[in-house]
Order: sequence, then C-alpha cells, then structure tokens
Amino acid sequence: MDEKFEIKKTTLEEKTKKMITASEKLSVDGLISHKKQHGPGGIDPKVYHTPEHLLALERYEAKIAKALKLSPEQRALIKIAIARHDLVIEYDEANPNDILAMIRRYRGAREGDEPKSTKGNEGESGRLTREEMLKANEQAGEEIFSKEQIDNVVWAIDATYPDVKFGAVFKEYPYYKIVTKQNPALEEMFIKLEKAGIVKGSLFFQPHLEGPLEKGELVPREVLVTALVDLGAAGLADNREFYKSGDDEMRELYGNLRLPEVMERLVNGDNEEDKNDRARATSVFLEWLDSQPGFVAWQALRFEKIRYLLKKQNGINEDEEKKLREQFSHYPDNLSATLNRALKLREQVGTTKKEKGEKLAFLYIAREMGYEF
Repeated sequence: MDEKFEIKKTTLEEKTKKMITASEKLSVDGLISHKKQHGPGGIDPKVYHTPEHLLALERYEAKIAKALKLSPEQRALIKIAIARHDLVIEYDEANPNDILAMIRRYRGAREGDEPKSTKGNEGESGRLTREEMLKANEQAGEEIFSKEQIDNVVWAIDATYPDVKFGAVFKEYPYYKIVTKQNPALEEMFIKLEKAGIVKGSLFFQPHLEGPLEKGELVPREVLVTALVDLGAAGLADNREFYKSGDDEMRELYGNLRLPEVMERLVNGDNEEDKNDRARATSVFLEWLDSQPGFVAWQALRFEKIRYLLKKQNGINEDEEKKLREQFSHYPDNLSATLNRALKLREQVGTTKKEKGEKLAFLYIAREMGYEF
C-alpha cells in the first residue's frame, strides 16, 4: 500500500512541476511579447501600460500571495494572467483636430462589455492566452493545464476589464454604510473629502470579479488576485508610486500631447491659439489632479466591499482578512497626499502665472505631470 501511494504521489508532483515550468515559460513569453509591442522602442510604445506596469503587478502579487498563503500552482497561474492580460491594447487614435482629445481603448471581455464586448482587449488577450495554454498541452502530449486551470486564467484576464461610472456619489453606493462601519478609518476619510467639497468621483470597477461575488459565487484566487493587483496601486503602493501611475495613465490617454510637434508648439508658441491651448491643457492637468482623491476613495470602497463579500461567503478566514487589509493599507495616506498635491500644484500654477507668465506656468505643471522637455 505504501509503495503504491508513493508512486501516485511522485506522479502528482511531476505533473505539478511540469505545470509550473510551462507556466513560467508562458509568463516569460508574455512579458517578451508585451515588451516588443508596448515597451520603449516597441511597435506601439505605451506610457502607462509598459513592461514596468507588469513588474509592478508582480510586486503587488507577491504581497497578496503571502497574505492569502497562495499555493505555488495558484501563483504560477496568476503570473500567466498578469504577464498576458495586456497583450492586446487596441484603441482609436485621439482626434487630430483637438490637441486635448483622448484615445479610446477597445475595452471588453464578455458579451455586453463596453465598447467592444467579447472582441475587446481583455477578451482578445484571454483568447490568445487560452490558445497558448492549449498548445502547451498539445506539444507535451498530455494535460499540463487542466480545463479548470485554463478557464481560471482566462477568467482572471476577463476580470481586469474595467467599467466606469463617472460622477458617482460616494454615499449612494449600496455598500457605503456596511463598509464604513466595517472600517471606521474610511468614514474619517469621507469626512475629510466632504470638508474639501468632494462628494463624488469616477468609479472604476471590475464587473467580472464583483458581479459573481455579489451573487455569492466562489471566485478562484487566481481571478481575485489578478483583478486586485490591476487596480490596486491606490491601496498597495505609496503616494509617489501612485502619483506616477496616475500621471503616466493621463499622458497615455491624451495621445496628441505626446506628439513632439504639439508639445513643441505649446512650449514655444506665442500666438493667441498657442496661449489658448496652453490654458486649456493646464486646466486639463489640474482637473486630472482634482480627480485623483475621488479615484482613491472609490478604490477604498471597492476593496472593503470585496473584503466584506469574501468574508460573508467564507472566502477568506480571519487571519487572511487581517493580512489582506494590512497590504491594502495605503488608501488614507494616498487620499490625503493627492488632496494636498492637487491644492499645492494649483496654487503654484497660479503664483507662477502671476509672477512669471502663463507660459512658465504651463511648463511648471506639465513637468510635474511627467512631460519632459
């Protein structure tokens, strides 16, 4: 009996080892593909969705893996999802007739997602990943990845699809009273926001994670962790890292402002159109800064909601719940920091404009937002 058990155990260990090795290869291949497409000097280089973004998510994953005691197999699958969730980033170019037009990404993973449904970036990235995992099975001549594992990785990529409600009022959130009671520090955060005149913000959420949780469905850890790290900088990182991620995202979205000839005109032009466009760009930068405290607030609410739903369905134990919150501990500091940053930069722009002129005021805020001249 003991001999047979040992043979079975060895076979299982070998299968797990093969799965982890194949996962590492798929992760590395994903990182290489992403770098060739979106990295510096790539086919379509990005500002925010760069290889550094994926490395940041890997750092965040390591923190959560410790909190949730993830298995090596779970971590291997999560790393596939992280490395490959942004393989495809298609978008409509910014309107060339408006220097402040934004790109429009082809978001979507499942039927009904806006704007591209199943043909969106998350859906296409998931489809390519499924194909590669099946190919790994075919090349090995055996089931390296089970159907459940493949489905969970694709679901994890689907879960990174963000939907958004602009101007969503904090206190109208169905979970607001529940989660502020659950975490009194949140209530203090919202009192501070209300005193600053901020009662709403842009709610970016993940329906393919949150929808199942709301229905009481069990969500695989691979899905939970991949989704949490993708929108997690506000809670998982310090204010400097959070500032950079937000500023990078803004510069990526405002595609025309990344054109050298456009920025050259804004920096050096002296006619009336140049002045008006500088004023408009300055306003956009300041409005982006003003939006960041609301973004942090909504992500804090979302995290506490997810934590509450996991606890309700016994999806995490008391120790995991405590350690997960310890990792997502940066919301209050980041909210205060973004509030202060927005006020400080707005004040400095006004002072610079008054003392040195509107051109230098624009240069000051543009540099603060990460533009290099």
